[in-house]
Amino acid sequence: PPFLLGMAWSLPVELEPGFRIWFLLNELCLLVACLVLVRWWRPLGAEVAPILAVLVALMYAVAYGAELGQANVPVLALVLAGLAVEERRPWAAGALVGLACMLKMSPALVVAWWLLRRRWAAVLASLIAALLLSIATLPLLGLSEQLRFYTEILPRFGSGDYNGLKIKIEMFGNHSVPNLLHQLFPSGVNQLSATSRALGLVFDLALIGGLARAFWAPTRDPLHHAAQASAILVAMLFVPVYTYEHHLVFALPAMVLGVLAIERRWLALRWLVPLATAIAVLLFPLPYLRQLALKVVTPANALGFLGLQELKFLALCVVFAAMVHLGRTQGQTNTAPPPRPA
Repeated sequence: PPFLLGMAWSLPVELEPGFRIWFLLNELCLLVACLVLVRWWRPLGAEVAPILAVLVALMYAVAYGAELGQANVPVLALVLAGLAVEERRPWAAGALVGLACMLKMSPALVVAWWLLRRRWAAVLASLIAALLLSIATLPLLGLSEQLRFYTEILPRFGSGDYNGLKIKIEMFGNHSVPNLLHQLFPSGVNQLSATSRALGLVFDLALIGGLARAFWAPTRDPLHHAAQASAILVAMLFVPVYTYEHHLVFALPAMVLGVLAIERRWLALRWLVPLATAIAVLLFPLPYLRQLALKVVTPANALGFLGLQELKFLALCVVFAAMVHLGRTQGQTNTAPPPRPA
């Protein structure tokens, strides 16, 4: 519901000027996100800025999200800003991420990461921010309607019931784990079957547990922090029932760090081919990939078609694995060399 606060300005505005205003705001948030990431990762090297600029320019999901008027980039900017100031200003960091959580649910994984690291002030600030934003929304959406959203509508999201959304879960370009489970254990309707929901819950718990184990040992290494945060941002894409192409902007920090890690030899050369391929796939325009699957491979070749349909999901898995490898602190035997000063 607090998302309404950010869109209340649009009520008296006509559609076309409203779209133009939102487009400009979206681009401004993209600029903020890029500047924050470059400043935050300055200790990792001066290459961060040019790598980020190239990836933003080439990534189809960035332009696609702006074309559709999506709100992923503002959320990304808030999360990155919170992560960037977390060490020095945990209360401000928590407030920023708390606001992001009220715009989208998945940044709650960042709060879970803070819990693992015992960043109590940031966690408490995020909870307070969520509460205050909900109170501030009361003039737009009353208490009973907000309670109905949290108790009736929100729990149904986990089954694919997005309050009347008619887009098929198995659509070409849905890059989530629940999508795969839905194809393996179809329900016959546009909702997850009981088996898919149960296995999805198992996956979510395994994902959180695996990340907790990998990142358990405390560290003050900026490379570890950057990689762990990037892994969390990619994990945010695995969990929802719907992960559309425009959501992939949350993988941008991981892609930047992946390129930098190969260049700096923080990742072994055996990562070069799979990681470079994965990043290229994530940059590639989805419509071209869809046309290749439909007209060249064709749905008659079920295995080949499925491979192309889920190619970006596989690419996310590769980038995620690289970030976990870079960020892991538990049981690590080969620690990456410290970052060179920028």
